[in-house]
Amino acid sequence: MDLWLLVLFLVVVQPLVGYYRFTRLTAAPGPIPTRRKLRLYALVVASQWALTAAAAWVLARRGLALADLGLRGSPPALATLAAVLATLAVLGGTWLSLRTLAREPGASLPSHLVKVVRILPASGSERAGFTLVALTAGVCEEILYRGYLVYAFDRVLPSSWWSMLLAGALFGAAHAYQGVRGMVATGLLGAFLGAVYVAGGSLWPGIFLHAAVDLVNGFALGGLKREPLSPPSIPAPFDAPAPPTTYSGQP
Repeated sequence: MDLWLLVLFLVVVQPLVGYYRFTRLTAAPGPIPTRRKLRLYALVVASQWALTAAAAWVLARRGLALADLGLRGSPPALATLAAVLATLAVLGGTWLSLRTLAREPGASLPSHLVKVVRILPASGSERAGFTLVALTAGVCEEILYRGYLVYAFDRVLPSSWWSMLLAGALFGAAHAYQGVRGMVATGLLGAFLGAVYVAGGSLWPGIFLHAAVDLVNGFALGGLKREPLSPPSIPAPFDAPAPPTTYSGQP
């Protein structure tokens, strides 16, 4: 029962609470104060490590450890190469899109990114806090959404590939606050990381890709201040950042 309670929290409670909190945080016009961003970042880090600790507890009751999900030993060379190439492709797309924005004064961000950009870092202290968010997301979300969910779904589905596809779709749904386009993009990236995980048996390539994309895209997009007009193609941050599941009662 504890196995599925945590699954329920990850795929239902977390997205709903995150969407509610993000909507409240971005409801007011104007820039979000640094202190509120840093508080958001701290809650993201705390909540994700708490969920990872809960996953470790559930697995321990079954005689397993988090390392058994794919953290032991060195990752396969092919899986690592796939993650590196994917990272370069996503970051290259970001660079090209940012060049378009810089060269064309009338160019604008896609509408689904306008609110997301507001919670990304735009100052030195915010970037320091966001670095912890990106590294935490890389480790914790890969453990939870690739390792733990695939392990859970393997209990009821005939193949780990089906488990991976379902986990990827639910990962995209967890980013509902980014809108439909953000959910689709995140779900596809989640499915790719799941395929790398299932094929190679290691979470490390996905952790590297996830953290790198979050960090670079978060820094690159965080300083942009544009209104939505005609949307150029620019990739959303992989996890930018996921709103925390712990609600403090304050907007």
